Amino acid sequence: MRLALALLLLAPAFGLAAERSEQPDSEVRLRAETSCTGAMVLLGDIAAVRGPGERADRLYAVKVGRAPLPGKERSYTLAEVRSAVAAAGLDTEGISFTGEPRVRVWAEAQTIESEPLVAAARQALEELASQQDGVEVELDFPNLPAPALIRPGEYKLSVELPPDALQPGPRTLHVRLVRGDERLADVSISARVRVFRTVVVAARRIETNDVVEARDLRRERREITGTSGDGLTDPARILGQRARQPVAQGKTLDERLFEPAPVIRKGDRVLVNVTRGSLTIRAEAQALSDAPNGQNVRLKLIDNNAEVLARASGPGQADL
Repeated sequence: MRLALALLLLAPAFGLAAERSEQPDSEVRLRAETSCTGAMVLLGDIAAVRGPGERADRLYAVKVGRAPLPGKERSYTLAEVRSAVAAAGLDTEGISFTGEPRVRVWAEAQTIESEPLVAAARQALEELASQQDGVEVELDFPNLPAPALIRPGEYKLSVELPPDALQPGPRTLHVRLVRGDERLADVSISARVRVFRTVVVAARRIETNDVVEARDLRRERREITGTSGDGLTDPARILGQRARQPVAQGKTLDERLFEPAPVIRKGDRVLVNVTRGSLTIRAEAQALSDAPNGQNVRLKLIDNNAEVLARASGPGQADL
């Protein structure tokens, strides 16, 4: 009888102990609104977290979701927060979720105006042009890009130029804002490119078959259009060559307008060197065609009128 009475007296105490053991030891109190600066929204960003040591640290670092874009906002419900905690491997039974039923989160933004973006694109294109012989560019930006919004902090600008960046006409340049390995924003910039090059032009009218001399040429800064080609920059490449066609005074010159000048002309008397092993015989011939140095020329030998094909080796000379 006494034992039963003792058990009855102890029962409420045992129940109270069990009830106390089931009380949550941690609390997540959701805020009504807050801001974030990171790429992910952490539980510690949107809620007041209370709990024992390491457990509180783990709760604080729970990733609730991706942060909204800079300058934008989104919201999370208390149920979504509970699910994120469970997904992180924490026992939600020992956590009290209190506070507001929904939290509004907005991402803080740093505004990057269009001027530094355009300046970076201009500098990249001018540096590319400086690596080309005698090339200069002039850039026009008819429509400035909208300012870029990024998460606050330091950043760098990286410019991506298209393969045809130095071709005249409209071009789209891409400026990337980065922070370490993270890409913060991409901005497209429309530009109109004008290309100028110091090229060789005709100082006088050059007739067909005229052999080019230094006095026939001069160098001028010219705008390169999409149809005019790059133009010749080194006059030495055509000195001593002859014109394939008439060339007007002031025309931008191109190597395709010229060909090697003949060192032997049709009708010339030619000394032919005929080599057989260590023996060399010389014979006279008459040229039946023109030939530049190193090219084949048709010849008629004087002593027997036989026609042969030799290689021009200099003015009035050929090897057979």
